[in-house]
Amino acid sequence: MTTLKCRQPFNKRFAQYLKERFAPLEYGFLSLIFSLAGLCLSSSLRLGTLSLPLQSTLSSMAVTLFMFFQLRVIDEHKDNENDCLYLPERPVPRGLISLNELKIVGLSLLAIQITLCLANKTTLLLLALSFGYMGLMAREFFAGPYLARRPMVYMLVHMPVMLFIDLVITSFDFGLSRFDPRLLYFFAASFLSGVIVEMGRKILPRPKAGITSYNHVLGLKAVTIWLQLCIVLAQVCLCLALAPLSFSWLAIVAFLVFDVFVLPGYGKATQQTLSKVFAGLSNLSVLFGYVTVLMVTLINYLVH
Repeated sequence: MTTLKCRQPFNKRFAQYLKERFAPLEYGFLSLIFSLAGLCLSSSLRLGTLSLPLQSTLSSMAVTLFMFFQLRVIDEHKDNENDCLYLPERPVPRGLISLNELKIVGLSLLAIQITLCLANKTTLLLLALSFGYMGLMAREFFAGPYLARRPMVYMLVHMPVMLFIDLVITSFDFGLSRFDPRLLYFFAASFLSGVIVEMGRKILPRPKAGITSYNHVLGLKAVTIWLQLCIVLAQVCLCLALAPLSFSWLAIVAFLVFDVFVLPGYGKATQQTLSKVFAGLSNLSVLFGYVTVLMVTLINYLVH
């Protein structure tokens, strides 16, 4: 760590870290849409309409945002050796911020999360289970070398964390009442959405040491097919989750229009735009899915 960076106040260094590794506006908006979609769907399936107390809604958004940040902190810890070797320009290897400082921030946020969940024992239990799974992720399930040689397996065993986040979010609605099993379709869509985002953000025009590139692991054509298939499957799951609600057919129409006009964009990416196009379209497809859930649940609320 340089003398200059040591003298910089923590708040300035942390702000720079967030800018580079955890854009607050981007992740804040994602957490807002993701948590609202889960809460609105859970409430609509359970009651037939929307009933979202302000406190539990805001708590759900905050807990979700903090969990995404804590996942980033876990990544920084488990990837530190690789980053120091191959990606020294990243904030931790170059000395902008230390792993210990990030750990303190993550644990501080955990204290806030526990406080926000105290009124709901179900949510508190699910939060504990979530962090149990995240702990296994931090240890790479005690199979790091095995998983490192198998990028697809590595991704699939890490992705169930999305289901735990879903459970925490929706428990702010069902925690004091009952769980609607039709939410499982939403959970399946979230699992697939995690796969879509993960694969989409790791498409590189050429191999780079220290970074998994799925197009070089599977081939660009195979990755494109996998992404498009996962997007359609996620949309099917969301349609099944929304099926009991009024005007749920709007979701089918919205997804068909999206698929016709947007999905072909994967095939139009050039070598120069490959990373940007795949990441952008993958993020857009996931966001569009959750926005569609919000649209249908809101219309269902307005007509009842």
